[in-house]
Amino acid sequence: VNLSAVSTKKVIALPAENIGDFIEFPIANVKSDKKAETYFSLKQTAAAFVLDVECKGDRVASARQKQNGKSIWADDLVEIFFAPGPQSVGLNSQLVVAAGGGRYMGNGIAELNDYDKWKATTKVNAAGGWSLSAEIPFKLLGYEKAPEAGELLGFNVCRQENKALTSWSNVQSGFHDPDNFNFVLFGTKEA
Repeated sequence: VNLSAVSTKKVIALPAENIGDFIEFPIANVKSDKKAETYFSLKQTAAAFVLDVECKGDRVASARQKQNGKSIWADDLVEIFFAPGPQSVGLNSQLVVAAGGGRYMGNGIAELNDYDKWKATTKVNAAGGWSLSAEIPFKLLGYEKAPEAGELLGFNVCRQENKALTSWSNVQSGFHDPDNFNFVLFGTKEA
């Protein structure tokens, strides 16, 4: 990791709770009336990340897509990105969860069908918004074991709500932009 680049990014130590401050990502011809509020918490176990995301909203989430695959982009969804890990041959890890529970997994150029290697559950709030909880093993990200305390990994969480897009990192050329991802610092705040 280029340490000079870290100084301009957000770095979260684990466990991290109630992280917000998402940025609207403009797309031609898509205007949002107001930015959707999104918050996430991230912690690590011995073998995985556990990510919880709260997607607040003033309408019931679009949650029809229950099957895995590219059709999930018809729903409200959250995209989770990790910069390339040590054995991931320079490709991003992209894990996407639709409000309906359907998932997508890709590496920046292709869909991967390793859906049995990670878990995600969703819950739609009848008053508006939805939430998700995901468990993402380190092995899926290119690590043989849990990274050492002090290691940094590029990370981003993005949200699509009614075609409006927001991102935790200040990505410039789309969500697949690891040079502009923020960072997760492995280890606990205490360590």
